[in-house]
Amino acid sequence: IILTIFVAGITMCYAQKSAVSIETDQKLSVFNEDMVSVLLKISNNTEIERNLDVDIQTVKGLRVINNISSIHLKANEKAFYL
Repeated sequence: IILTIFVAGITMCYAQKSAVSIETDQKLSVFNEDMVSVLLKISNNTEIERNLDVDIQTVKGLRVINNISSIHLKANEKAFYL
């Protein structure tokens, strides 16, 4: 059975410009019991430092192995996580 997962990028809006943006792969195709890596690109698009709490949620049946819970980003900094 092929499991197709659509992972939508999450964007938190601040006025008309996104203060913080989170981008992911938009489509993943995996088989049962396969392990996959998903790259998260998190960008602080403001002139101030941000402390972010991250809560990764998935559909039933998927398990997150490396769950980050908080991120500190300096002004205009980008971070990448697998």
